Amino acid sequence: MEEQPTTPAETPEPEAPPAEEPVAEPEPEAKSEEPKMTSSHWRHLHRFKVWYSSHKKWSIPATVIIVLAILGAVPFTRYHVAGLVLKKDFTIQVTDSVTNTPVSGATVSTGAISATADGSGKVTLRSVKVGPHTFSISKKYYKDGSISAVVPILRQKTTPSVLFVATGRQVKIKVTNLISGKVLGAVEIQVAGTTAKTASDGTATAVLPADTSTQKATLSLDGYNNASVTVKISNKDVAENDFKLTPAGKVYFLSKRTGSLDVMKANLDGTSAETVVAGTGNEEQGNTFLQQSPDGKYVALVAKRTTTDPTPQLYVLATADDKLLQADSGNAVFNMTGWVGDSLVYTVARQDLPAWQQGLNKLKSYDATSGKNTLLDQSAGSDAATGVNENYQMVMISGNNVIYGKTWSYTIDATNLTGKHASLQIIGIDGQNHQAVATYPATDIVQFVPHSPVALYISDETADLATTTYFDYTAGSTPKPASLSGNQLYAGSYFYFFSASGSQTFWSEPRDGKYALVLADGSGASPKTIQNLSDYSAYGWYTDNYTLWTRTATRL
Repeated sequence: MEEQPTTPAETPEPEAPPAEEPVAEPEPEAKSEEPKMTSSHWRHLHRFKVWYSSHKKWSIPATVIIVLAILGAVPFTRYHVAGLVLKKDFTIQVTDSVTNTPVSGATVSTGAISATADGSGKVTLRSVKVGPHTFSISKKYYKDGSISAVVPILRQKTTPSVLFVATGRQVKIKVTNLISGKVLGAVEIQVAGTTAKTASDGTATAVLPADTSTQKATLSLDGYNNASVTVKISNKDVAENDFKLTPAGKVYFLSKRTGSLDVMKANLDGTSAETVVAGTGNEEQGNTFLQQSPDGKYVALVAKRTTTDPTPQLYVLATADDKLLQADSGNAVFNMTGWVGDSLVYTVARQDLPAWQQGLNKLKSYDATSGKNTLLDQSAGSDAATGVNENYQMVMISGNNVIYGKTWSYTIDATNLTGKHASLQIIGIDGQNHQAVATYPATDIVQFVPHSPVALYISDETADLATTTYFDYTAGSTPKPASLSGNQLYAGSYFYFFSASGSQTFWSEPRDGKYALVLADGSGASPKTIQNLSDYSAYGWYTDNYTLWTRTATRL
C-alpha cells in the first residue's frame, strides 16, 4: 500500500493572552509653590532671633501675654487662664429671708478665703481668682447657705444676694448717741455667742435662741463707752430693742460731794464719777477755778493747796494719766483766759511788788506738752515818785493769737500819765509777731469790750468826760470809727468759748432773768439759740461735737 505522504497537521498557534486594559497611572500631585527663602528673608529672621534673645526682659513677657490672649479668646479656657494671674475683690449681699434686713456677722468663704459681713450685710472677699466659684455662708442660728457666682475679669457690675434662713428668734436692735440722739452705725453687738453690726440707720437684726426671753449683750463702737444691755426676745413678733451709747471721754469739774473741794471726772452722761485730785482742805472756794481744754487733753486748775503758798497757784493736769503738775507759782493772782490747742493763756498779777513796778502784771502762755512758760508781754512801770503802772484791761483769744488791751493807772497824780498811751496789741501764743494795733492817750478813759468772738469795741472818753469816741475792731484789720451809745458798748460783752478746732463758738447771754445758750461759727456769725430761758450757762466744749453747760446757781 502506498503510503500517502503526510502533511504535518497544522498546529494551532497559541492564543495570545488577552490584551490587558491599560491602567491609568496616577498623575503626580501638584506641588504647591513654596516661597523660596531669599537671602533677605534669612537676614530678617536672623535679626529677629538676635533681638528676641537680647531683649528677654520684654520679649518673653510679650510672648506670654500673646499666648494668654489667644487662650483667653476661647470661652472654655478664658477663666482658667485668667485665674492663673488675675485676682479680684468680690462682694456678696447677705439678707434675712423673713425680715429682708441685712445679716451682719455672717461668714462667707470660698476655698481658703473668707470674710465677715458688715452692718449693711455686705461682705467683700479679697483677691479671689476670676472665674466660677461656690461661696459658702454660715452664722450661728442660721441655716448654712451657698451661692454660685462668677468673679468677673473686669469690674463687678452686680452684687449677688443670698437669702439667709434663720433658725432662732429674730430681734431688731437700734443704737443711738445718748447725748445727740443721732443713730449710730457700725456698732458691734456681741450676744449669745454671735456678733452683729448696726447699719448706717443704726439698726441691726440679730437671731437668738428661741428658748429664752432675754439675752445679755455688749455694745461697742470706737469713740464710745462700751455698754452692757439686756436684749428682749419675743415669742411671736420681731422684738425691738432701743439702746444708747455714751461718747467716750471725761468731763472734769470741781465738787464738794466728799466734803472737801475736789477735782472730779465723769463720763459725758455724768456716770462713773470719781475723784481725780482730792482736796487738801486748804482750797478757798471763791478762789478755786478749773478750765478743761476743748480737746479734753488737759485741765488747768488755780487753787491754794498748801499752807506755804500765800495765794492760789496754777496747776495743769494731763487727762491721759491725771497727774497734777505745777505750771506757775508765786505770790500772785492767776487768771486763765483759755486754751489754744495745748497752750494755756493766762495773766499774772504780782502781789509782792510795788504798784508802780515794771512787770507787776504779765501775760503768759504755758505749753502743756513741753511744760514751758512763755512771757508774751509785761506791764511797763515807773518809780515810787511817779506811781503809774500798766495793766491788762482785756485779754481775748483769736485763732493762734492773743488780742489784749492795756491801760494805765496811777496812785499819786493823774498828770503823771501825760505822754503815755493805752494800747490795743496782738501777739502769737508762741510770743512771735508782736505788734501794736492802735494807741490812745493814757489820760483818757479807754475801754476794750469784746462784742463777738473775733471783734471788740473801743471806747475813748476824754479825761474831762466831754467827748467819747467809739471804734470797732475785728481781728486782722484796723479799728474803724463806730456809732454807738453807752448801752450798746456792753450789749455783746460775753465770754466766748471756742471748740477744739476753733470752727465753732458757744456762749450764754442773759434773757428775762435766765440764760440763752447760743451756738455760732468761729467768727460768731450765724448764731443759733440751742436752749432758751435756761437755768444753765455756757461752760465750755468737749471736742467739736459737744457743748458743756453748768447749772448757774450750783456749779459746785
